[in-house]
Amino acid sequence: MNVLRAVSLGFCLAVVLPSNAMAQGTLIPPNSKVFLQHIDGFGTDLLAALIGANVPVVIVTDRMDADLEIGGRKQQRNRSASYASDLIDEATITITDIHTATVIDAFTLTAATRDKLARACANRLNDRIAIPKPTEAPRVSTPAPSEAEPVQSSPSPATIQPSSPPAAANSIRLFVQGDFNRLADFTETLRANLHALGMPIRVVQRGEEYDYNIIFALDDTNASAAALDRQGVLVASVIDSGFRAKGVSEGAARKLAKRMASFKRD
Repeated sequence: MNVLRAVSLGFCLAVVLPSNAMAQGTLIPPNSKVFLQHIDGFGTDLLAALIGANVPVVIVTDRMDADLEIGGRKQQRNRSASYASDLIDEATITITDIHTATVIDAFTLTAATRDKLARACANRLNDRIAIPKPTEAPRVSTPAPSEAEPVQSSPSPATIQPSSPPAAANSIRLFVQGDFNRLADFTETLRANLHALGMPIRVVQRGEEYDYNIIFALDDTNASAAALDRQGVLVASVIDSGFRAKGVSEGAARKLAKRMASFKRD
């Protein structure tokens, strides 16, 4: 039975859209790879909200690499017919399993501002992510050693050496991806600022091993960037806004460099 349900979420109103194609009750595995559509420029706001809320997903810029796709539309409408200037932001979002073409969730949210709307969408996605249950480690009984077979002593921790560093021992490998427009400005500024902070980097290509996955998004004069480690765990994120796309791209790079340097020092 299709049910129309309204849920109050802070300043936002969430309305669940009935859909026969929706996989009701389907939970999203943690660290799923997510491809964000442009959504009329709202994709950048949503990316920043997902990063800021530490939603356990991995954002990718190539749809072929993704498990899920987030799409929809974003618009402004009047809150009431009486006041034409009383506008609110509204987004209709669908979350689709790319492998099965199944709509996992579909909803419409409204909010007074874009950032509140983006946070509401991020919270909605976070609520659909399955929380893994802790598992108890199996108990393994260790047989007593035979008198005929003397127990081999374990090597001293001092003899265990770490794995060999890459050829460029002092460089950090970054895989940088995101909006092609101004990506070069962002990358070069990030490189220069990290080097100045004592963190020389080497930018690698898709398919090569990396230490951090850098994601850059630009929407007019708003830029966001995030650094994720090899496990897809967020280690740093920034947002910058201003008057020129080049300026905010370089500003986001400078902020991210400082965050990454601080993270490495800690």
